Amino acid sequence: DIRKLSEPTERFILDQGREEKLDRALGAISLEFEATMPTKFMVGTEKGLVVSCNRKAKTPAEKIVCTYDGHHGPIYA
Repeated sequence: DIRKLSEPTERFILDQGREEKLDRALGAISLEFEATMPTKFMVGTEKGLVVSCNRKAKTPAEKIVCTYDGHHGPIYA
């Protein structure tokens, strides 16, 4: 319920292994989403990866759709 802002509405751990392990989580720096597709978004990480995600996935493995690499530094935008 979004009216109860004293606790998180959703929790998402960016783990490339798709197991939601906090010790392997990537640090998110930027977030991009399209208003016409509210369940899909992209995250830029401090390791230079762009991660495509899906909010409506059933399992943690399905939440990370794919990753794009090619940067040697953080992605700020």
